[in-house]
Amino acid sequence: MNNESKNEVNVDTSQIQNAVSNNVINQQVNNVQPQATSNVQQQSHQAPLYSQQVGQVPQQSQMVNPNYNNFGQPVNNGRKNKGKKVLFISIIGIVIVGIIITALLLFVGGKKNYTRTVMIYMVGSDLESKGGMATVELDELDYSLLDNKNVNVVLIAGGSKYWYNNYIDENETSIYELTSNGFEKVKVQSIKNMAESKIFSEFLNYVYDNYKTDKYDLIFWNHGAAIMGSGQDELSNDILQLTEMKQGLANSPFNSKNKLETVIFSTCLNGTIEVADVFSD
Repeated sequence: MNNESKNEVNVDTSQIQNAVSNNVINQQVNNVQPQATSNVQQQSHQAPLYSQQVGQVPQQSQMVNPNYNNFGQPVNNGRKNKGKKVLFISIIGIVIVGIIITALLLFVGGKKNYTRTVMIYMVGSDLESKGGMATVELDELDYSLLDNKNVNVVLIAGGSKYWYNNYIDENETSIYELTSNGFEKVKVQSIKNMAESKIFSEFLNYVYDNYKTDKYDLIFWNHGAAIMGSGQDELSNDILQLTEMKQGLANSPFNSKNKLETVIFSTCLNGTIEVADVFSD
């Protein structure tokens, strides 16, 4: 073969090789592009399915286990049940306590109707003679409102120059009892100094001897002078001092073994610890 033939053959061979190489590359590129496109398309088709599955998770969780909420967090039903149990026990406790208290009131406290005598130590002084204040308060006592079978109201009145009623005599220091007709005189006494310990104790003894009841109450009515005492007698210009009150109680039936049920001062300035100490026994 001559040189020209060799050259022609060589040219043709190189062209063939180039053509083959180009075809291989084009096939590889063509093969890669469809595969990449299919992968992308497949992922885009799978995305809605994934989203749909995520959206269905709360419903599936709720159906599977009702003790969890829509966010997968446990619901603390035990605490709610415990609270209901405590509330129920509390209500039962209140009911039981109410029954016990009612039983005590009915079968213990209400077992006996106590009899009672209320003693009023009234020194009228200028409160009565200048304004009738003692009479106003006595007239407010309504006998019809009292338990007449079990309650007595006994009054000693004096120490005033004038009384604004028709049942108390300023020339006496008498004792009266409240009845359906008002205050009626039960013991006539001449004028006494109501600021004396003796008169105080005599009144207490008279009531105790003539009105036998389970309980006794004492009411002081007049001016009050704190630690100086109470009961300023307008006729004698004297006052019942705390030491005289204490002495009068000592000479009466009322002591630590037979105490007064209630002591009331319808006066001024007698709500002191010194006054309380006098009646502590």
